[in-house]
Amino acid sequence: MATPTKAGKSAKWTDELDAEFVVLYAEAAAKSEYVASGGKQLKSKGWSDILVRLGGRGNITNASQLQSRWKRLKEDYVDYKWLMLKFSGDGLVGVSEDTWAELDKHPRSMPLSRFRERPFLHYDAIAEIVGDAMATGEYIRGMPTAGAEVAASGVLDMSEPDVLSLSAAQKRRKLINDSMKQKRIKRDEESAASLAIKQKNSDTLASMCTTMQMMTKILAAKNNLQHLLDNDE
Repeated sequence: MATPTKAGKSAKWTDELDAEFVVLYAEAAAKSEYVASGGKQLKSKGWSDILVRLGGRGNITNASQLQSRWKRLKEDYVDYKWLMLKFSGDGLVGVSEDTWAELDKHPRSMPLSRFRERPFLHYDAIAEIVGDAMATGEYIRGMPTAGAEVAASGVLDMSEPDVLSLSAAQKRRKLINDSMKQKRIKRDEESAASLAIKQKNSDTLASMCTTMQMMTKILAAKNNLQHLLDNDE
C-alpha cells in the first residue's frame, strides 16, 4: 500500500522492505529510551532511528510513513489472526467464494478476502512483537539485536560458525532472505494442496458420471430401452 509523502511521492513497500521494517521495529521496541510512557508505542526518536536505518529506500522519507505502514501491518495481523482462529486446523486453502463473500460482509476497513490468494507473510514476526497486546493492552515486546531476533525466530541455526560471524546487518538480511524463502515454500505447499483438492473433486465428478452412466444402462435394460442408448452411441 503506497503512502503519499509531502513531496508528492509515494512509499514503495515490498515484502522484503516490510520484513526489514518489522525487524527494525522489534529492535527499537527493545530499547527503553525509544518506547513511550506506558510501553505501547515508540517515541519519535525510535521512529527516527528506524527511518535512518532504512536509508531512504522505497521513497520512505518521514516517520509518518512508517507509522502509517505499522498501523496497516497491525490491521493485517489482527484480521489474519481472526481468520486463523476461525479456520483453525483447516487453513484458508479451499475456502469457497461464497464463504469469502460472507466474510467480507463484516464491517472492517479492508476486505478479509485480500488474504484469499496471498497469506500475510509477516504474521509470525509481528506476533512476536505485539502478541495479544492489541487485545489486552500489554506492552509491545522487542528484540535487543537482529541476532536475538534471528535466534528467537528459529530461522537460523546460531550454532553454525558462519552465522555467528555475521554482523547485525548481515544477520538481518539473512533473516529476511530465509524468511521469504520459507514463505515461498509455504505458498508452494498451499498451491499443491489446492491443486490436490481440485484433482480430487475432478476425480469425484468423473466417478459420479461413470456411476450415472452405469445406472442409465441398467435402467434401460430393465425397461427394454437399450436400443435408445445404442442410437445415441
